[in-house]
Amino acid sequence: MTSQTPENGHPYPEQPEGLLEILQRLDRNLEVLTDLTGRLAEEQTATRIEVQGLHESAEQRYAALDQRIAAVQATTEQQAQVAAQQAESINRLITLLEPRRGRN
Repeated sequence: MTSQTPENGHPYPEQPEGLLEILQRLDRNLEVLTDLTGRLAEEQTATRIEVQGLHESAEQRYAALDQRIAAVQATTEQQAQVAAQQAESINRLITLLEPRRGRN
């Protein structure tokens, strides 16, 4: 047998044992939900730690790439300067040798 409560209209068992069973089931459900919530929080924390590690790793890789790029740019600039100096030296030699060509 059930009776209606005027507040919400849901049927409740008239016997206290039925209420006790309902409360015990709710308590078990609450324990399960609490456990699942704890597990999810642990997984979320682990995921955050993993993502932070990946982020730091990516930052380190970008820093290393920036250093490589800077080194390559410096080397390229040095090689360009050397090439310009060599071209200048060759032009001077050509300038010096051109009058001699006319003599031969």
